[in-house]
Amino acid sequence: MLAGTEPVLVHNCGGKEEGHHASCECEDGGQPRMANGQLGSNRTHSEDDPAEWGTTERRAEWRKHHNDPNSPLTAAQKAEIKRRGYAGPQRINPWTSELETMELSREPIPFRDGGDVTVPRWPDEHAAIDSSRKLKGNRIPFTNTYPGDD
Repeated sequence: MLAGTEPVLVHNCGGKEEGHHASCECEDGGQPRMANGQLGSNRTHSEDDPAEWGTTERRAEWRKHHNDPNSPLTAAQKAEIKRRGYAGPQRINPWTSELETMELSREPIPFRDGGDVTVPRWPDEHAAIDSSRKLKGNRIPFTNTYPGDD
């Protein structure tokens, strides 16, 4: 990199980290730049609220599910996770027709109780097994069958 006409050494991952762009500077504490060129987040959980889960932790968990050969995710979902910079896959909810993002549910012990095992779940599935997970508009979760599968 040049500062005026002087060459300057810049430490960055330069895309060495899977899913990061060639111009990423996260290795030196900078904000990550994802493969699509957009800025990612280097935010971790809050020291004030340890139950708050930051982007860094969430992306690390999605990466684990992406790389796990025993993951319940489909090949298409895994590809989307990688394409989205290790964020959950998305779909149109078959009941509400709204775009939704798959979530990471802590099971069998919820995160609020110290659980550390994550399971990928769509929001309705997550709300059906965790009474603390509220859906938009406080609607009741739909489970098992899709509309038209009578």
